[in-house]
Amino acid sequence: ADAGHSPDHAVGKGAYALGKFHTSPSVRFPFFPPHGERIKGKPARMLANQRKFDTITAMVSTVKRFLHYFFAKEGVYPPAGLPSMGWFLLMMTTFLSIYHGLKRTAQCGHEEVRRILRRDAVMLWILELVKITYRFLTGFAANLNTWLPLYFCSITLYAVVMSCSKHPFIQHIGDVFITTGGLCGGACFLLYPSTSLLLFPTLHYLSIHSFLYHGTMVYLGILLSRSGTV
Repeated sequence: ADAGHSPDHAVGKGAYALGKFHTSPSVRFPFFPPHGERIKGKPARMLANQRKFDTITAMVSTVKRFLHYFFAKEGVYPPAGLPSMGWFLLMMTTFLSIYHGLKRTAQCGHEEVRRILRRDAVMLWILELVKITYRFLTGFAANLNTWLPLYFCSITLYAVVMSCSKHPFIQHIGDVFITTGGLCGGACFLLYPSTSLLLFPTLHYLSIHSFLYHGTMVYLGILLSRSGTV
């Protein structure tokens, strides 16, 4: 040992150089793991942290790529086309969801049907507002239809609001359209979604939006008709 230093101190210096912690408790260096946990010259804790960082980085990169695909502009990715496997999968998923929803609400009374109608009305308007925002941000701000839904199926947006009215006459007008024009229009679109799958890929927001929107039209039309509300 060096003059003026204890043997433990000398051992501690050797432990520091080797990165081991088997010396006396007073000699501890937090930068090195216990003996036997060094892998390829790097502490195991550092390697574990690096793996976590790489995993998080990969997840963030995957989410970014998906969002770029999900909200891509028209023409960036090839459309799903008609007929196609994407169309078949979206259509079958929608029809199965409608069947499952109708089965679960088979015993619903008038008040429960109205509650479901109000909930779906909020959902449809949220979907439409996201669509309007997307169209605005992708260069369709000059189109009036971007700001104010004016296509035929958009009448459902106003019909569900009328159906939620307390005034019997206004409520009846909304119910009639949902069970006639909404039901027929929604079913026709599901069979031939020309305004979505001919322009966008299967997992694009507007493709999923269109099937969810028109599937809800069919569901509400059957629900109101079956319950005898109209």
